[in-house]
Amino acid sequence: MYAPKHLRRWITQVNYDGQEFHDYYVAAWRFFRCTPVERVNYQYIREHMSDCGAEGAQVLFTDFTDDVMSTRHYVLVHQDFDRGLKMADMFAERVRRKGSLDPEGEHQLDAAGVLRSWQSTGLLGKMVLCREAGVSIFAARRKAPPAGTTALLSEVL
Repeated sequence: MYAPKHLRRWITQVNYDGQEFHDYYVAAWRFFRCTPVERVNYQYIREHMSDCGAEGAQVLFTDFTDDVMSTRHYVLVHQDFDRGLKMADMFAERVRRKGSLDPEGEHQLDAAGVLRSWQSTGLLGKMVLCREAGVSIFAARRKAPPAGTTALLSEVL
């Protein structure tokens, strides 16, 4: 039986009244609103755990909403599923060491967020961003953000 070094066991959640998973380790989790790195890491682990040959309830993908309407998404691995635990433990160690499992996916998600942010900003806000970035304010009319404004927009996300 494999004993994970970097995973933590399921613990009863605050404000949670539902099924308990005491025989499971948490391979990944994220809140409804989280950083692009957390979203990409969660999705990466979820996809790979789906492909690891789990049967039945060896790997669970669960979503919880508590009393304050905070949604949490979990990937849980049963304590008897050695192959899944080894894979999840390897991912957890890599996240601890490097921070990101999929830098390219993170970049794509961040770029999509920057574009959405630019498109949802009014003309006056775009002009302010352009001025702060040292870009001509006339670039505020563009559909895509000018090169100098992307760093400012990613800080807002």
